Parts: sequence; structure tokens; C-alpha cells
Amino acid sequence: TKTWIVKAKKRGLINEIDFSAFKEDINYIGKMLNSYIKSISNNQANFKNEVNEPIAEYGSEENNIFES
Repeated sequence: TKTWIVKAKKRGLINEIDFSAFKEDINYIGKMLNSYIKSISNNQANFKNEVNEPIAEYGSEENNIFES
């Protein structure tokens, strides 16, 4: 995005005021995204790949509808 904003400024598609505003917004959003990504990765590190429920038994041998 930063590249396209710079190109638009160089080509005269946006003025200096808009360029500065876009640049500030992009920097702010970038910081927010990096913080969000960091928080997600911290949560994933604390996540265990385990189920905290007892193993459930499904069906019964008397009532097995999947027998051929």
C-alpha cells in the first residue's frame, strides 16, 4: 500500500495533504495490525492441541447402522 501511495503522489494523482494523511493512516494501521498479529501468536502459543472432554462412545454393537 505504501508503494502505491508514493506512486500516486509522484504521478500527481493525489496532493501533498492527502499523501500525508494516507501515510499517517497507513503507519497507524500497520502498528495496529502488528499488535494484533502478536496477540494472536501469543494466544496460539498458550493453546494446547488437546480436548478437555472425556472420550464419548457413539452407538452400540446392538444398534450399529453402519454394518454391511
